[in-house]
Amino acid sequence: MAKKNHYAILVTITKYPGLSDLGGPESDGMALAEWLTSEDGGDLLPANVTHIKTADFEPISDVYEARPTEIQLKKALDNLLREGEGNERRWKDKAGERLYLYFAGHGFTAGSSLTDPALFSAVAQNGDTAHIAGYRYAAKLASAGFFDAILMVKD
Repeated sequence: MAKKNHYAILVTITKYPGLSDLGGPESDGMALAEWLTSEDGGDLLPANVTHIKTADFEPISDVYEARPTEIQLKKALDNLLREGEGNERRWKDKAGERLYLYFAGHGFTAGSSLTDPALFSAVAQNGDTAHIAGYRYAAKLASAGFFDAILMVKD
């Protein structure tokens, strides 16, 4: 039986106009999404899996217009963690039992600890480390108690 209170947000970036492109992140994310929604895998409802990927956006050569960036992750989280409309949107007390976070693309270690991996966003370039600090998002969500468990993978 599908786990209605389990969710996943996957961010996969293959095109980096300011860095080198990658071939694998999107197909890896699609394989994970397939596993997450299979009965013998994560058994999540397909509607509970959000996959933010390079292919969702128009191909861009201007580094400043490239997507996805941290904004798309914030929008996905906002849709998951808030309820209501317009100015009446408010935080939910609890969003679900489990959240899977998956980040694939160029990465690095943010801060001074190996336990703080980050994903370069599509607008990153030499000298500009625009990124998504996945562990920091997971830690904030855990601290706020939105989920009983958060599983994060950085590939």
